[in-house]
Amino acid sequence: MLFADLDPWTERFTDEGPIYAETLKYRELQLSSLIVEPWNAATAFAFVIISLAWLLRLRGRYRQHPFIMLCLPLLLIGGIGGTLYHGLRRYGVFLAMDVLPIVILVLAGSVYLWIRLRPPRWVIPSLVLLFALFSALSWVFHSHVAINIQYAMLAVSVIVPVVIVLVRTRFRHFELIRLSLIAFGFALLFRFLDPLWPPILPMGTHWLWHLGGAGAVAFLAEYFYRLERDEIPGLALKSAPAPATPAQLPS
Repeated sequence: MLFADLDPWTERFTDEGPIYAETLKYRELQLSSLIVEPWNAATAFAFVIISLAWLLRLRGRYRQHPFIMLCLPLLLIGGIGGTLYHGLRRYGVFLAMDVLPIVILVLAGSVYLWIRLRPPRWVIPSLVLLFALFSALSWVFHSHVAINIQYAMLAVSVIVPVVIVLVRTRFRHFELIRLSLIAFGFALLFRFLDPLWPPILPMGTHWLWHLGGAGAVAFLAEYFYRLERDEIPGLALKSAPAPATPAQLPS
């Protein structure tokens, strides 16, 4: 390792955020520049670009796409927070701005799809319980591993309803989901590999997590955009027909 007092697998930086390969590189060179993690900061800005691009694309049609418009401010806050967090590495509030909007976005996407699917009442509480259980169990691992498991669990929380929607819509727009899964798979891999020593790249690989995540978000945004006006057959169990009244019985 570059510094014996900093272990990216188990420890946190002064802003309570994880330690990345680029953080260690900054410490090794003892830089005094304003930007602590230039690669990580620059690529986090990709989420800002995506949100602004969608705002321009939907200009004049905001009311027609309420779910997308609900998500774009969160994505914008997450992109700004991620850029400032990685650039400065000084304030915990920027870490919260980086992480919390993305978590809320994923959960909002999952809830939106389940509402559209109209499942039996027991389905959503059961899934929430399973998600909470696996998230809690993830902390038996080192901090870095636990965080990656939790991101994977977040992905699963939206993948499950997406798969059901695909089946119910005869795999309409499947290509977008396939591309999103590929992008996210590579992103999560690069996030996991970042603290390995010696580093795969001089600046680490966390910045590729940002680019892969941005790609996954872009494909998912397009999917939700197309899905917003599609009809989705619900999952709710059909109630039994009411018994015929005497007036309805054949004479």
